[in-house]
Amino acid sequence: AADSSWADRVIHTQSGIELVLIPAGTFNMGTDGRNAGSNTIPLHKVTFAQPFYMGKTEVTNAQYRRFAVATKYDGKPDTDPAYDLYLRHWQVKSLMSKADDYPVVWVSWHNAQAFCAWSELSLPSEAQWEYACRASTTTPYYFGTEQKDFDDHGWGLTNSKGLTHPVATKKPNAWN
Repeated sequence: AADSSWADRVIHTQSGIELVLIPAGTFNMGTDGRNAGSNTIPLHKVTFAQPFYMGKTEVTNAQYRRFAVATKYDGKPDTDPAYDLYLRHWQVKSLMSKADDYPVVWVSWHNAQAFCAWSELSLPSEAQWEYACRASTTTPYYFGTEQKDFDDHGWGLTNSKGLTHPVATKKPNAWN
């Protein structure tokens, strides 16, 4: 059970992001080497001694737009001109939806850092992200072992038609 001094969920006032409490705990991160590529992390234990908060979903267009409007941020200083998909998206020249409940796309690390500086939030570490996604499971997927069940739980090549979709439209893990 979570420490009673932590709320299970909070809404971040400035950004509107719903943050979910991720409990303290330990998990195995990485791979045991079977069926692994050359860029893998060896299997090792990672422990989070304290709970932490993580966004329930991806940052949405509406949440990112709040930042862009409040700061008059256009992304130009933080965008590589040779990689202008970010600018095209915000100029409505992208195939991806700009609707409020869709995930923001084409955001570079610099764009994300500008958002984080404004919101006083931070990007999760790789370990935090994996731990939160696994939600105390040890199976290949948080929902089990079968790839065929993926379409009920996430968007990918098999079901997205190459486009984004509204957030929170698939089955969540146990911590969400």
